[in-house]
This record gives sequence, structure tokens and C-alpha cells, in this order.
Amino acid sequence: MKKVFIQTIYKCCENSSFLSTTLEEFFNNNYQIVSDINEADLLIINGCSFVKECRDDTEKYVKKYLDFAKNRDSQVVLTGCSVNAEKDKYKDITGLYLIDYNHLSLFNKLISKRKTKSFELNFCQISANHSRIIVPDAYYIKIADGCVNNCSYCIIKKSKGKLKSRYINDITNDLKVILKLNHSLDPHKIILLADDCGSYGFDIDTNIVNLLKKLIDIPGEFKLYLHYFFPGLLIQFFDQLKETFNSGKIAFINIPIQSADQKILRKMKRQNIF
Repeated sequence: MKKVFIQTIYKCCENSSFLSTTLEEFFNNNYQIVSDINEADLLIINGCSFVKECRDDTEKYVKKYLDFAKNRDSQVVLTGCSVNAEKDKYKDITGLYLIDYNHLSLFNKLISKRKTKSFELNFCQISANHSRIIVPDAYYIKIADGCVNNCSYCIIKKSKGKLKSRYINDITNDLKVILKLNHSLDPHKIILLADDCGSYGFDIDTNIVNLLKKLIDIPGEFKLYLHYFFPGLLIQFFDQLKETFNSGKIAFINIPIQSADQKILRKMKRQNIF
């Protein structure tokens, strides 16, 4: 049985969701997940480029694990947002295998004698079978990657690319699967995960209002938590969202306001917030 070690730099919602899916995939294909790199055949670094500290930690672990693997029959993989955000830093490093969010199917080359469906090409289109509990009290459902904004300080566009939304039917099917699972959560806590929930659907001729209406119409005891929602788009959709708010099924919205100073907001290219 092959053994895999995964180093996650920063456990944001995105990385937690990705980590859960990755662990599940390797587990289902008879890989043993280990906590000691000395036992591992495959070393995966789930990198992060959010802030300098995370970028530095990613680089540190890449160097550490490549040095470790030099005299061993081990493969080192860098995945996560670091791959695209810092492509020039890592693209020519000998012995380092790069897998970005848009090409997760490359993991298939690392898994021999597969027993399960392969990694989807696009992280947004992971099947409902990969919806799993990844924190003790909640489920995540991925609804989109990327966003439609162009904030001057943000690295999302560089690391994730353009907006890629999942189709409403796929998302509602994920929720239905979760509601059928036996679990002590009552009501179920469902986190809708996106770089910007407000941008959802702009690329597939729909929007977050239509998605939420479909979700709250599904029978069952559950609460929806939205991570994250660009404040300008929340204002734009607010009147249409009132109906979903009144349903009692929207428990929480994470709104990254960033600043209340108009001068700062203009420099950040986050206009139309207040």
C-alpha cells in the first residue's frame, strides 16, 4: 500500500474543502494517509499565496521536501493557489510536480490501479459523491471559483483565473445527497463556498438569487452559510434576496468589507460598496 503525506499551509475554507476531497480520493484508492514524511511515497504541499507569511511557508516546505526526497523514491507535488500565483518561482524546479486548481485531473497520473472515478478537470465540478464533512459541525458545497471583480490588491484572479460557476442542478443535487446522510447535525449546517458568492452564475447566465431560491425550496432541516459575498454585489441583489432571507434558511453571510474609507476603497478598486 502506497503512503501519502499532505502538508497544508493555511486551512482556509477553500483549502479545507480541497484537502477533504484529496484525502477521500487517496483513501478510496488504497493509499494510506500518514503523518510522518519518513513513511511517505508521495508528498503533497497544499500551498497558499494569501499573505507573505503563507508564501514564505510554502517555499520553505517545497525546499524541505525536495531535499528530503533527493535520496528516496518519493514524489513531491505542489498544489493549491500557489501554483498559478507564483508560477515563475516554481515552474522550472526539478523534481517538483505542479497541479493547479484547473487541472486536478493530473492527480490521476499519480494514482495507479484506480478504483474510483478520477479527479474532475475543474475543481468546480467535483461530483456530489465528494461532499463530505470536513469540519466537525458543517458541510461545504462548492458553488464557484474566481470572481468578476478586479480588486487591485487581490491575488485570486492570478491564482484561480476567471469565474467558473457550477450549474444549479449540480449544486442542488449535492445538497440533496447531504440531507440523506445520517448525521447528528440538526439542522444541517451547509456552507456555500466561493471566492465570491455574489459573482455566482454571471458566466452561466444565472445569479446567486436564482441559486438560493432553488436551494431553500428543497425540503429538509438545514441552514445556509455564505462564504464570501462581495458587499457591492450584496447591495445590488439585496431587494431580490429579501425573500430568501425571510425563509429562515440563510443563517450567515461573510461580507469582506475591507474598509469604510472611500479613498482607500477607490485605490483597492472596490467601488460601490457604501
